[in-house]
Amino acid sequence: MDFSRRRFLSGSAWTVGAFGVMATPLANGWISDPFNQSLNITAYRGHLAILQSLTTSNSAQFIVLTERDKQYGYQVFDSAAIEIPVRILRREVRKHSKWGIEKLMVANLLPAGEYLLRVIDPDSGQVVDERNFATSNPLASKGKFVIASCMKDNKEEAREIMWDRVAETNPDIVFMIGDTCYADNGLDSDDEKGYWARYVETRNLLSHFRQKRLVPTYATWDDHDFGGNNFDSTFRLKDTTKSLFETFWHPEVFEGMEKGPGISNVLSAFGQRFFLMDCRYFRSSRQESTNAVQWGTQQEEFLFSRLALSKDPAWLMNGSQFFGGYLKKDAFEYWQGQNLKNICSQLAQIEAPVGFASGDVHFSELMNIEKSLLGYSTFEITSSSIHSSSFVGMHLRAQNDRRIDATSVHNFVVVDAENKPEEGWSVRARCYGKSLKKHFDHEFIVKR
Repeated sequence: MDFSRRRFLSGSAWTVGAFGVMATPLANGWISDPFNQSLNITAYRGHLAILQSLTTSNSAQFIVLTERDKQYGYQVFDSAAIEIPVRILRREVRKHSKWGIEKLMVANLLPAGEYLLRVIDPDSGQVVDERNFATSNPLASKGKFVIASCMKDNKEEAREIMWDRVAETNPDIVFMIGDTCYADNGLDSDDEKGYWARYVETRNLLSHFRQKRLVPTYATWDDHDFGGNNFDSTFRLKDTTKSLFETFWHPEVFEGMEKGPGISNVLSAFGQRFFLMDCRYFRSSRQESTNAVQWGTQQEEFLFSRLALSKDPAWLMNGSQFFGGYLKKDAFEYWQGQNLKNICSQLAQIEAPVGFASGDVHFSELMNIEKSLLGYSTFEITSSSIHSSSFVGMHLRAQNDRRIDATSVHNFVVVDAENKPEEGWSVRARCYGKSLKKHFDHEFIVKR
């Protein structure tokens, strides 16, 4: 393994100063108006795969899939063409791959500000990529975000179209909750080299990372990006894939976000909290029929201790379904049913209302979670799959008495959620397909 780390380098050291020939940065660009938000989304595909990572009201981090033998330059400009230094926090490469990861950070930004990120070729000094991005609004109590899962990369048309449709809904945040990569599909070798190659391939192929406008994106895993179909805590390479997931997904600096056990973390935004749970690293094997757990003691303690800090509504986001026991497959309720009942009993003692979000099953559905479980009625939103295999009517295989609505087309769910302390937690869930056809649209008010 070839690993190098550089923390808090000055942007002018090489990412800007080496390209001083660009005397009028915004004038020399190859996009005439970099702040024009009416650009045709489908007309743009970036040169590099770039993820906008943890973003606050005054900073933004980026994870760039970069060629191992090139060290690109980076520039950030505000809407007045004033340049802001970019810091390279980490560079990680492998001898066995032509691709590496660079993690960037830009600070001293303004709340709800609009900015331009530029990538500069080290050989020619020319701009090879430009992206727009924004910081968050700390005063916003309402937000729009996308929930998506199951991102198999072998269907070119679907993986292109579906992420264009996501971009057209103009979300504030994107949550990828499981199977962000089918790392076990087409694996060349059952080791770090093989999993690295599949993570790289998926990052390069998904058009979400090449859109003109970047969107803060956060993720958790399920079985396929963890290691393989239905894998659990007995997986021998789980520490290897954990490190790999953190390299490709986690910010380098956790300011405004807290890391938990496994790959879990919690983010606050729009007066709400988002717990991205790890449903694989601690999961009991299926042979453990008694005291079987999905999250494990450490992660449960992390969840309950953080939930108790505030009355703000909380999303529990999980790769596997929570209340999908009716399918008699890989759901929390089916394999770790007593564990889920115990968790619900503890959630009932916490003042903050919770809602559930999940993926995995290759169809999307809304469920009403009955009052008897938590002491108040709430919901589960399952969003699956955005471009993995499915078939019409897949959701009709079994009867679900909790179901409000469902669809089996390629889809994603857009959520508008607002924290209204006096009225309740307002949640609207809309499910869209590849032509932005709306497959369902429902609103909830959750009152604790």
